[in-house]
Amino acid sequence: MDAEELAFLKDWEVRRKRWSWGKVFFNTVLYAVVPMVLTIDFINFFIIADTNFGFFSWEHLWEFIKTLFIFSLIIGSSFGVFYWYSNELKFQRLTRKQEKEKKNTH
Repeated sequence: MDAEELAFLKDWEVRRKRWSWGKVFFNTVLYAVVPMVLTIDFINFFIIADTNFGFFSWEHLWEFIKTLFIFSLIIGSSFGVFYWYSNELKFQRLTRKQEKEKKNTH
């Protein structure tokens, strides 16, 4: 095994014990979903000119919150699951590889 694989094993073994779904969900929503929803909202209002309601109105705020909630549920949860399982599968594969190498050397 090379140094990069060993570093991943050590790093993921520590991170999987301190894993927090809430933290991953919050970071995904903050850094991916909010900018995406803002971009969609601005494009919808200013470029497409969907002016069913004023930009600074309760209806517009309600539409923004609904969109943010739906995107947060879909993207936040799917990214967390994808990130966890992809790293976990890689960890299990490298662990088996490491055990196989130990058996071959002894």
